[in-house]
Amino acid sequence: MAGWMPRIVIDSSGVEAFGKELAQAVSEAGPIITSVLRYNVPLIVKMVLEEACLAAEPNFPRIYTEHVLSLAGTVPATVEFMGSDVVVNVDLDYLGTSTDLERAYHRHALLASLRELNGKGSHHSSSMSQYRLEDPYTGQELYNEEVEKRQEFWETLVEGGTYVSRGPKGRGVEINTAGMYDQTLIDRVVIWGNKAPEWLILEYGSHESSPYVAPQDVTGMMEEAIIAYGNDVYTEYTNSALQNIRSYTPRATSESTYYGGWGEQPMYSDLGKYQVRGGGGRFAPINI
Repeated sequence: MAGWMPRIVIDSSGVEAFGKELAQAVSEAGPIITSVLRYNVPLIVKMVLEEACLAAEPNFPRIYTEHVLSLAGTVPATVEFMGSDVVVNVDLDYLGTSTDLERAYHRHALLASLRELNGKGSHHSSSMSQYRLEDPYTGQELYNEEVEKRQEFWETLVEGGTYVSRGPKGRGVEINTAGMYDQTLIDRVVIWGNKAPEWLILEYGSHESSPYVAPQDVTGMMEEAIIAYGNDVYTEYTNSALQNIRSYTPRATSESTYYGGWGEQPMYSDLGKYQVRGGGGRFAPINI
C-alpha cells in the first residue's frame, strides 16, 4: 500500500524550442530548476495534505491533522533530468506505511486489554510505559479475539457511552467510556511518534470503523499540483535561458579586432556594434 508515488514527469511542452537549442537551454536552466523543485515539492505535499485534512473534518480527528502536518513538509523528493524531461519522485513511505498504522491499533488494543486485566478502568498515556510489548505488532494474542465484540466496544467508545461487557456466565459489567476516545487518539499519536501514517486514512478512507472518512485521493491531488507547479518552473527558467542564448552574438574575428594597431577582446554593446579599446584608450566602434 502507498509508498513511492508513481514518478511525475514534467516535459518541455511549454517551451518553443527543439533539438540542440532546447538541450542547451535545459543544460543551463537545469540546476536551478532542480533546486527549486527539491525545495518546494515537500511544501506542496504539505499543502495538499492540509487541504485533505480540512475536507475530511470533522470526522478526521484534529489531533491527526496536527500530527500529519507537523511532518508533511519533511517528505523526501528526488528531482532528476531524463533528456529534456524532469522526473520527480516523492517518498510517501517516509510519512508512514500500513504497517505503521496497524502498529498503534494493535499495540493500543493490547495495552487496553492489559489495563482491563489489571483492573484499570481508564486510559492514561503514562500507563503505557508500564508494559514491554513487541514493536511492531507481530500477531500477539489480544484479550478479546472476537472481532464483532471489539468493534461494538469501539463504536461505544467513540460515542463516549456505556458498554456492557458480559462474561461466560452472562454477568454484565458496565464500562463507562467517557473520555476514552480522545485518550486513545493521544496514545496512538504517541506510538506513531515521528511517523504520520494517518495520511493513509485520508488517501483510502475509513469505511469499516469510526471515524468514518471518505477517501480524498491525496496522491492524485499531489501529482496534479506538482505537475502544475513544475511546468511553471520549467517553462520560466528554460525560456529565460533561451532568451539569453538567442540574444548572444558571436565575438568579432581576430582580423576585426586589430584597429589602431592594438588587438584586444571586443565587448558587445546594446547598440548592436562591437567595440574595442583603441590605442589612445578610447572606445572605437567597428561596424560588423
